[in-house]
Amino acid sequence: MKTQKSIMIAIAICLFVGMSAFSQEENSNTKKRERPTPEKMFERLDKNSDGKIVKEEVEDRKRMSKGFDKMDANADGGITLEEFKTFFEKMRKNRPQRTEGERPKRDWGNNEGMNGGDQESEE
Repeated sequence: MKTQKSIMIAIAICLFVGMSAFSQEENSNTKKRERPTPEKMFERLDKNSDGKIVKEEVEDRKRMSKGFDKMDANADGGITLEEFKTFFEKMRKNRPQRTEGERPKRDWGNNEGMNGGDQESEE
């Protein structure tokens, strides 16, 4: 009787653990990836952490390099967090609305984009 009770408890524990693992896996697969905030993106781009992004810090990022002068509102050679956030907000407002599951179109060819419309769009 005691052995039977131990086996039942062991089976219950295995089922519980298995269901928990399955539930966590399902949640991680269906969870939407959150977009980084402008502050987090700025932090990653400001490689020397001096509070400004300079061209040398983004020369390996083609779109950032092309759009650098548009983001550098006061043309001092560096993009501050405020300039970055202002540009980011402008881009967000000009982005077309899309439905659930629709992939964004990467067209930077308009005058509000990073390359000012004088370049071909990049895919």
